[in-house]
Amino acid sequence: MNRQNGLKVLGLALTLPSMVVGVAYLSFTLFKNGVLSKWTALLLFIVVVGHSLGGMVFYAYRKKN
Repeated sequence: MNRQNGLKVLGLALTLPSMVVGVAYLSFTLFKNGVLSKWTALLLFIVVVGHSLGGMVFYAYRKKN
């Protein structure tokens, strides 16, 4: 893995915990205020976290050399 891809993966990994908390708070708040349904809020959370994890895997395996 070259240095640039390694830094991208490291950056995504470092932001993952705060992103999970932020998206969970946003989804919960929108659900409590009646803007989103329960399932839409859960889907929003899963899609955003899944996208970030997918990006980490993509950048890690993109170029191993």
